Amino acid sequence: MNIFNIAEKAVPFALPFLLVFSRTTADFTVILIVILFLMKSFLNNDWQWLKEPWLKLIYFFFVYLIFINAFFSENVVDSLIYSVSFLRWPLFCVAIYYWIFKSQISIKKVFYSICVLLLFLTLHLWIQFFTNQSISRLSVPFSDNVIPGRFVLFYSVLALGILSFSKEVSFGSKNLLKIFTILFIAYGTIFITGERMVLLLITFSIFSILFGLFIDSKKNFIPILIFLTSLLLFIIIFYYYFPEVFFRSITSSQRKVFNLLNSDYGSVFLTAYHKWLNNPFVGGGFHQYRFIDPQIAPGLKNVGSTLHAHNYPLGLLVETGIIGFLIFYTTIIKITLISLKNLNNKSFYLNIVLLNLIFIYFFPISTHFSLSHNWINASAWLLLAFTFVLKNNEKKYTL
Repeated sequence: MNIFNIAEKAVPFALPFLLVFSRTTADFTVILIVILFLMKSFLNNDWQWLKEPWLKLIYFFFVYLIFINAFFSENVVDSLIYSVSFLRWPLFCVAIYYWIFKSQISIKKVFYSICVLLLFLTLHLWIQFFTNQSISRLSVPFSDNVIPGRFVLFYSVLALGILSFSKEVSFGSKNLLKIFTILFIAYGTIFITGERMVLLLITFSIFSILFGLFIDSKKNFIPILIFLTSLLLFIIIFYYYFPEVFFRSITSSQRKVFNLLNSDYGSVFLTAYHKWLNNPFVGGGFHQYRFIDPQIAPGLKNVGSTLHAHNYPLGLLVETGIIGFLIFYTTIIKITLISLKNLNNKSFYLNIVLLNLIFIYFFPISTHFSLSHNWINASAWLLLAFTFVLKNNEKKYTL
């Protein structure tokens, strides 16, 4: 058995854990998969994947970063290095759906691996919550990073996608129960993490998914109503018994949304806007956000100075300008259109599920993390790859 066969058999089981539990293992895993994929392509003389329509836009983005954007950078060498390293993300994405998850059995393996991962994450976070309520933010297992809600969101939506595209799902009561169970556990667990924006994202995902289920069949109305009532009861319990958590998750989130410009998020976004104005067309250089002036937006005295924009589109605008922003988001839109093309148009719900895989990281509501954040990007590009995996295997596999 050669190394490629070993990878094909082992990666689906190990991948979710390798991407979640450590920044180092996440980046190492991505790079290893990319190297093996390129070696496999070379040995088999198989380069068909280079003709992918969305990859052509990535080439354009890469050329722009190297030959134009880098020379307006605060640090040309640093921007060139990070521009080259950016290529690992689209290559990882292609390797996932062209190679690792080309067979139905590999999809089944990763689904059960994700279920185990989510079970572990959920138990770990609830144990943290009940044993140490003095902390306002919970952390990732084996780490002090307070971003576990992001991983719960990513892999819950991915598990839901894999389940929904499997052969046996007909949206009867049994399968609706599975869908609602995943959504309820994800929402409840994210609720206690203290991650406000992730809570907003899971809320958006839930309502869009419920809307898709309702559009597909009006018979789903009563189950949807029961599910929403259960969520409301969960929130009410926290209002009475855990008011501090309720305040941070609901009251504080509401205040930040309706007073965005006066919040800490508003000051960070405003600072990013003023950084962008320095060089609006080509940006200040890839991976240079922290060095681009102003460090704090005019009129602000604190909070605005951060290492990154805490918003993917704003980060792109600051570092790569309008040109880079347009090229990159044209790529994301192209991927979206390709993923939805020729999908079973009878199911509005399945279209919503695929859109959620893309929306929860790459569109404007998403906050946190920089363009080059290895840990989060690994899982984000995995989700992007699965829009192709699920579309290509629609109703072909069983779980």
